Amino acid sequence: MKREDRTCLRFRIGSAGFGLPLDSVEEIASVEHICPVPLAPAAVKGVATWRGRVVTLLDLATLLGVEAPPGGGGTDRLALILMKPYEHLGLYLEGPVELAHETMARAALRAELFGRGALQGAVEDDPASDPVTLLSVPSLVAGCERAVLERFRRRIAP
Repeated sequence: MKREDRTCLRFRIGSAGFGLPLDSVEEIASVEHICPVPLAPAAVKGVATWRGRVVTLLDLATLLGVEAPPGGGGTDRLALILMKPYEHLGLYLEGPVELAHETMARAALRAELFGRGALQGAVEDDPASDPVTLLSVPSLVAGCERAVLERFRRRIAP
């Protein structure tokens, strides 16, 4: 099987490891103040300003159904500001982010084990390391849009 490598960002939420293709992230920004959005589903952490524009922050732990440690997983409160066409969105997480290389060879097994459409492949730095789940930005955004629409449908249903 041909090995395809790309650079990605690697991070942890609780005990689970995840990756995001580097070419889908415009910038990693530190988050100081998050303004909550009334009536938004739990997947919407809130909004924040970044370089003079308002960015909606999506809570990765909630979107992925992964339990983050109480009080946060780390001291870093970060937003992964996404590239076009999702530049109005940021993925919120707590904890460090590092560079890694994705390997698509183990993608099918990892996606099958995790069972989510947001998964795209596996990430590993070397054969001895445990792969982490590689996320697909379009699938994450689509899942959040479904959650938002469902939440508002329930609010207006008779």
